[in-house]
Amino acid sequence: MLQTKDRIEQGREHLSLNCDLGLEHKILSPISGDVFQINEAIISNPSLVEKDPFFEGWIYKIKPSDLETELAFLTSCSTDRF
Repeated sequence: MLQTKDRIEQGREHLSLNCDLGLEHKILSPISGDVFQINEAIISNPSLVEKDPFFEGWIYKIKPSDLETELAFLTSCSTDRF
């Protein structure tokens, strides 16, 4: 499980979540940096990630290490990458 003070890198898998259907979803980091807060509510109720990702279902907060450079590598959520 991800811990505070962990360092994560943009585009790398660092966490996986299992949904009610038994599917595993791999979570990639959108940016590099140090994790400084984890949403403990999703540990007991993982469905929050799917049902309310922008409010109650956030996963972690990161202190970015090089946000200005990495912003160029972010992909819009409306872009079909597959």
